[in-house]
Amino acid sequence: LTETILSGLAQYDNDERAERTRAGMMAAMEAGRWPFRPPLGYLRDPTTGVRSSMALDSERAPLIRKAFETYATGRYTKLDVLGLVTGWGLRMPNGKPLSKQTFDKLLKNEIYAGWIVSKKWAARWKGNHTPLVSEQTFAQVQALVSGRRNALNPHVRNNPDFALRGLVRCAKCGTLLTGSWSTGRSKKYAYYRCQNHCKGVSIRKGELERLFVQYLERMKARQEYASLFRAVVLDVWEKKKKSAKDQVNDLGRRIEKLEARRNRLEEVFLYKRSIDEDTYRRQHDRIQQDILLAKMECHDTKLEELDVQGLLDYAEHILLAPERQWLDCSLDQRQRLQKVLFPGGISLADGEFGTAETCLLFRLLPQSEDKDDDLVRLKGLEPPTPGSEDRCSIQLSYRRIL
Repeated sequence: LTETILSGLAQYDNDERAERTRAGMMAAMEAGRWPFRPPLGYLRDPTTGVRSSMALDSERAPLIRKAFETYATGRYTKLDVLGLVTGWGLRMPNGKPLSKQTFDKLLKNEIYAGWIVSKKWAARWKGNHTPLVSEQTFAQVQALVSGRRNALNPHVRNNPDFALRGLVRCAKCGTLLTGSWSTGRSKKYAYYRCQNHCKGVSIRKGELERLFVQYLERMKARQEYASLFRAVVLDVWEKKKKSAKDQVNDLGRRIEKLEARRNRLEEVFLYKRSIDEDTYRRQHDRIQQDILLAKMECHDTKLEELDVQGLLDYAEHILLAPERQWLDCSLDQRQRLQKVLFPGGISLADGEFGTAETCLLFRLLPQSEDKDDDLVRLKGLEPPTPGSEDRCSIQLSYRRIL
């Protein structure tokens, strides 16, 4: 009997301690503090005298912020960013590099956006620590991680010697040309070749790139159409901004209503105790998920503050001189520009390029029927200066593109 009483008292004491610990942890999180081990990029803040306060790790925090910002651009895969930050020097406290699973959890952790989240208690509070990234950047990363937004990876693997590899096809068999070096008597020579059995193409690198630049020169737009393009884009951009603003306002009101529902649910559970814990968790998880989805949709809907005039100047430069832009680009930029101009690739036979299906924008440009004119005229758009009917047609086409 005595042993039973003593063990019961010990169990009661343990339960009381556990309850006080849970209450203390809950109070700390409600106050915006993180009572557990600080995540990578944060350290305990010894200056506040509060055990659960966090400060930025001056060594790792900038690297993690850079990882979020790099991945949010959509230009790199998750493994690419992991390789970059590892090369920059990001390590775990034990000195080992981050694993793929650890890096994946890091990108999904809301604490880096300034939030304290407890899955056990199905609660979320605004933290008093310094966020590493903005909520917009964090939402962009979540869209990429979840697959709601696709990463814009380079069209082909980069090769500094063969920028056109993966773009040009053999006209006989449709196989993409590959690039390689051939050894001559005194030096090496770069060639593009068809590796299929037809062996339809074998051309020197310099010759193929010269032909490609000449082909781009034929795609120049007439100035009057480039000016029309500017006017139409500005008109569509203003209307799109107004529509996006209205949608963001609607989503903001929806988020406020959901947060009010969540607050009422927490009040009913924590203070009135009129619902059981399982019901509370189910309802809280559902509302929290709706809030997160609404916020992600809001971030996706918001239009970035862009220098539209500057972007149009750059777009007009590409329209009027795509060959100059291609020559001035880096390797990665060349491949991206090629993908935009020729999404389906371009064929080559007997040293001449075939008629390529270019992007919609260039299909709308005028095409020349004069052999002495190296500009390209679109059939059906006569006279050269667009009239009212042509302008209306081009406006509708540009609107569809945008």
